[in-house]
Amino acid sequence: MNARADWNPATPNCNPAGSGSLESRLNGYFNASCFVPARAPGDFGTTGRNILRGPDQSDIDLSIIKAVPPAEGANLEFRAEFFNALNHPSFANPVNSLSSANVTQTSRRQPARVRFSSPSS
Repeated sequence: MNARADWNPATPNCNPAGSGSLESRLNGYFNASCFVPARAPGDFGTTGRNILRGPDQSDIDLSIIKAVPPAEGANLEFRAEFFNALNHPSFANPVNSLSSANVTQTSRRQPARVRFSSPSS
């Protein structure tokens, strides 16, 4: 069972959100010094539930479909699908376990993908 962390009393009025260069935000998405591990497993701690927010997500998918009837009773379809068409970076939620070596780090999710297909029926 996981335990929620406590606010660190040594850092009052601590802002857990990170700022700075892109590299520093990816490797330290929030300020881990604002928190201390809970005293016991299952302890509710002094922090609220779901207090950390991950990076914004922006994703536009696009499909272009052209149906061509090559003969009566048959249908041929050409399809192009663009996932994350504008190639906006999408980052996973940061690691928020204080016992993890990767705490506060986030990683990049899937880049833009294009798929072409022509299923016929």
